[in-house]
Parts: sequence; structure tokens; C-alpha cells
Amino acid sequence: MNLDQAYKILDYSIVPEKREDRIKLIQIIGYTRLRGGNLLPDCHDRQLRRVAERLFRKAEDKVHAELREINEEEVQEHYENSLYAMFNISEEERAEYTISELEEQLMQ
Repeated sequence: MNLDQAYKILDYSIVPEKREDRIKLIQIIGYTRLRGGNLLPDCHDRQLRRVAERLFRKAEDKVHAELREINEEEVQEHYENSLYAMFNISEEERAEYTISELEEQLMQ
């Protein structure tokens, strides 16, 4: 599942109650058949619900992982900018320093 598919699945907000909507949710991943070889419209409601629930959880995990990564990048960028500001290093001069050098100076 890619991030675009995860967002499309989460657009449903909850696992759909209607059978047709569950099938549409499952089709976002590109599935046309489920285990046992049955076409989606021929599957039992229970199987469709379980697959839709699993895909929904997987989509939530995917999006949360992406958001955590974005947050970590923002935190790292904020940390680096704080170090530059602490040592009064302008944007033009930043290429001359590494973060590890600044951290060493901070420890001294």
C-alpha cells in the first residue's frame, strides 16, 4: 500500500457499513479477488468486513508513520536551526559547519 492509497482509504473515516462501499475500499488497493479466488462481489460479508478492517488499520499505520517521519524531520530542522542561532551562524555560513562540529563546541 502506498501513501496515496492509504489516504484514499482513510477518506472513508471508518470502515464502511455498506457492502458496496467495503468493496470499493478494497478495490483501492487493486484487489479484484480475495483468498479462495472469489471475486469481490462473490465474497461473504464477513470476509469483506475483515479485509476492509485490516486495510483500514494498515492505512492508519502508514499515514501515522509518515506523519511521525515528517515530525522527526521538523524537530531535527528546528534543532539544527537552534544550534546555528546559538553560535550566531548566518544562513550563508552554514555550509562551512557540520552539526557534529557545533555539538562538540557546545559540549566544551
